[in-house]
Amino acid sequence: MKPKEFFKRWKKGMMELTPKQMLKSKQAGQIGTIFGVGFGGSYMVFINKAWWWSLLFSCIIFLQVLDFISTRKQLKQIIEFEEVMKEDV
Repeated sequence: MKPKEFFKRWKKGMMELTPKQMLKSKQAGQIGTIFGVGFGGSYMVFINKAWWWSLLFSCIIFLQVLDFISTRKQLKQIIEFEEVMKEDV
């Protein structure tokens, strides 16, 4: 498969994603970011003794957790909506 064909298929696939699939992938990315920043922050703070970075990393993790909770609530609403729509049919 040539790169041009790959990107054409990739673009088509991205355009056909459902909101539920987008939120699930967003959650996976947020979890990865939380762990990545946590491990990176731990390295900077404890190994390199750069204690002043802990404030920055704490804020980033806090904001990612809040965004994860928001995404989780949105996904829950979509799932509940789908269940209600299945019952009506």
